[in-house]
Amino acid sequence: MRLTTPLTALFAGIFLSAVALAHGVAETTTKQNTIEGVLGVPDPVKVVLAASAVIAFFVVLSLVFKKSLREKHKKIMFVLIAVSIAAATLYLVGVTLALNSISATGGPVHWHADIEVWACGERYHFAHSQGWDNKVGTPLMHLHNDDRLHIEGVVVRMQDVELGEFFRAVGGSFTPESITMPTTVGVKKWFNGDACNGKMAFLYMFVSNRLETKMSEHVISPYSSVPPGDRIKIVFSEKPMDKINPNIGVEP
Repeated sequence: MRLTTPLTALFAGIFLSAVALAHGVAETTTKQNTIEGVLGVPDPVKVVLAASAVIAFFVVLSLVFKKSLREKHKKIMFVLIAVSIAAATLYLVGVTLALNSISATGGPVHWHADIEVWACGERYHFAHSQGWDNKVGTPLMHLHNDDRLHIEGVVVRMQDVELGEFFRAVGGSFTPESITMPTTVGVKKWFNGDACNGKMAFLYMFVSNRLETKMSEHVISPYSSVPPGDRIKIVFSEKPMDKINPNIGVEP
């Protein structure tokens, strides 16, 4: 019974599944919540990694002792590997179904919103990714080296996709009183009462050309296209609110 090739293929498959699962589980991590915290069950990543370790052990064993292993030993190893794969897969399916059932969105979503930040008449762009992943933020809330906010995954609570959560996801912060933003020219901070052009300035926020008073508590609208998805414009300016242009893409 030749097991080396199928065992290797099975191990490669479960390893790729673990990588994909790690991405999927990360999408459910919001506001310090984890699978373990939300559902009270072990993290699926740990379960899949444990299964991968079992598979790796038997694959290595079969390769090292392939000439001396008896047929019944090979069959036992094959069964143990198959059981490990089946158990990890069933566990992942069960956790996914349970998470979807309690989520605010009833399952995974893919929403978008455009976002601009202006300070003292100058537009600032969010910092770009530095690693291999073309992404800034978390799997749930991120940018792809542009000014388009992406929400991808299972939203457990709608509060988890507030604008303030997005800023935390990309390494900044946003409140009605201040904004901290990692930009392409370094981290920038602005506080209400700071000066712009020699005058006291304040934060304003517009969503689809309308003044938004909730600001950091604004929940991203559930649309995949923009528009009708949110077009968010945050402005730190010395101008009175009624003198600021709320249109995205236009200097305030």
